[in-house]
Amino acid sequence: MAAEIAFAEKAAFGVPNIPSDRGKVRDQLCRCAEKLGACDYLRMIGKGVEDVVEIDIPGSHYFLLELDTSLRKLKVTGYRLSARQKATLEYADIDRAILGSQEREAVLVSAQSMADLKRAYINYFLDMRRFIELTETATR
Repeated sequence: MAAEIAFAEKAAFGVPNIPSDRGKVRDQLCRCAEKLGACDYLRMIGKGVEDVVEIDIPGSHYFLLELDTSLRKLKVTGYRLSARQKATLEYADIDRAILGSQEREAVLVSAQSMADLKRAYINYFLDMRRFIELTETATR
């Protein structure tokens, strides 16, 4: 989708390791979207998060995001810079627990603030209407 968005925005640069022919990109997108049920999944999660739980956010540098699309819930746990090992271990535990789940996912990221986190990882906060429109158009 990054390449398709670059084509749509008439970007002057390409996406590494992706064909420079828009038709080939769309063919790949269509095959992948069909195999993964991507459009249905995006529409489901694109309804938005109804519940955001923030834990220990002030002064955090690392953020563990746990998304449950079936419950439309996002849990954000913040960790200070000195707690990197703790954050990594907790992420590993959660990742093992949700392995294979279609409804749950987790990611450990770094950001300067909660506001920066929301800007950089908007998909986890699930206002995805524009992205869904682009994906549906590209995979028709």
